Amino acid sequence: MEALVCDQLEEPPASAVLLDSCHFSQVIFTDVEKFYIPGADVTCHYTLSEHITPQKKDWVGIFRVGWKTTREYYTFMWATLPSDSNSNLQQLLFKAYYLPTDDEYYQFCYIDQDGQVRGASVPFQFRAEAEDDMLVVTTQGEVEQIEQQNTALLQENQKLKEKESALQQQKEDLQERIRTIEEEKWELEDKVRLLQAATVELERAQNLQALEKKAAQAEVVALTEENRKLQKEQEEQKRKLEDKVHLLQAANVELERAQNLQGLEKKAALAEIAALTEENRKLQKEQEDLQRSLDTLRSSYEKLSLEVNHFKNQIAGLEAQNSSTEKELQQIKEEKRKLLIEQERLENNLKTTQSHVDQLQSQAQNQQKEVQKLKGVNQENAKQLQQLKEENYQLNEALLSQQHLEEELEEKTHLLQTLQKEINQKEKANQNLRRENEGLMACLPKMIDDEPVGLLTQSAQNSGLLFGNPYSAPTEIPATDLDSVKRCPVCKKVFSTDVGEQQFADHVGSHILECPFCPETFDKSNKQVYEDHIYCHHLD
Repeated sequence: MEALVCDQLEEPPASAVLLDSCHFSQVIFTDVEKFYIPGADVTCHYTLSEHITPQKKDWVGIFRVGWKTTREYYTFMWATLPSDSNSNLQQLLFKAYYLPTDDEYYQFCYIDQDGQVRGASVPFQFRAEAEDDMLVVTTQGEVEQIEQQNTALLQENQKLKEKESALQQQKEDLQERIRTIEEEKWELEDKVRLLQAATVELERAQNLQALEKKAAQAEVVALTEENRKLQKEQEEQKRKLEDKVHLLQAANVELERAQNLQGLEKKAALAEIAALTEENRKLQKEQEDLQRSLDTLRSSYEKLSLEVNHFKNQIAGLEAQNSSTEKELQQIKEEKRKLLIEQERLENNLKTTQSHVDQLQSQAQNQQKEVQKLKGVNQENAKQLQQLKEENYQLNEALLSQQHLEEELEEKTHLLQTLQKEINQKEKANQNLRRENEGLMACLPKMIDDEPVGLLTQSAQNSGLLFGNPYSAPTEIPATDLDSVKRCPVCKKVFSTDVGEQQFADHVGSHILECPFCPETFDKSNKQVYEDHIYCHHLD
């Protein structure tokens, strides 16, 4: 910006100039000379139209032709408010001390308090008028020829404007298509992110199920081993019961031999011995029934071992059963000892035979109680077997659910691949449209060759701005190989090779300001240009 000179210290309101927001016909500058003598005061005359309402913060500035924003004024003065509502003709006096001294072209511009341009004058210069100006005399034919040339130029200019309007409309259509494609791309990216999150969740659930399955298998192996040990203990108990039966049979043999030896002397006791033999036979039948019950129980245990599960409650139950079985074995040993005592008593005195028979009967009742206990244990095992079946059914349902989750994961993976293909297709179409748009914009400057003095040529990229886009050449970070150069493209600071890429990229990014609305980037040292660019987006 040129040297700022103003009668007051306050900065005038200014902004970027947009074509749609400018109304140059609201303020008309009159009596503007082609040349103003340097070192002399300049009086600016202008007329306010009925479409503008003067405000306290309106101002008139002198701008060099080619300015891009209203901040590029050379000098300015606050516009005076009309003293009479019917008097729209105003004037301002610019002191010679604050005026330019070069021979560049300048123009007056009326800026309202919102920073919008409401009027602009024709260009003029600050230089002395040449003394050798000559009067040029043209003939009528030359005048007609010039008029014909002007008419042809006006027609050509009108055609170029029509072409420009058509190209502008085509550009707007392409930009609308680009925006639509970008919106679709964003929606697809959102869907992809959702599907990726669902995929991660499914994988996590599968991992948890795999861990639970492994733990369940380990518990099944442990319970199988425990069941095998219990089977061995059960076989040991069976062997002990068989030994007990053999002992009882031996006791019966001893009783029969004692009866044969004393049969001649003690006939009365023979009847009692026969009764005792009958009781022993019954006891043997009961023992056989008990053996069959034990076989049935062993088959039940074998079936139960095939369906055992990971629940620890069964282990506690089996341990309790083991302790009760040991108590029963102790009782059997005690009964065996009593039987031996009874046999000695029978040899010494046959009178005590009846009492021994009663003891055997009580022993048979105890064995019946043991059978009842074993039946209860069998029922408990049946309940546990039912629970194991239910748990097996739940495991089957969990496996089926896992299969459904795997199928759902496969479907979502296929959908993710399909969406990725659609995104790639949209991206290719977007790139084609951008290339087509750039080609059309490149053709636009070639169609506009002659423009009036003081009006800037619009570029294809910035055709929406009256005086062009002041940010058409933003600061860009050159494509530098960060691994090999390690030099900041903005501040030119050189880094050592041991500096990481992330640290180097963070340093470069600290110099850059990125526009949140478009891909433009700006040097952080030129923050005012960045703010003007953001303001332009808000005006759109």
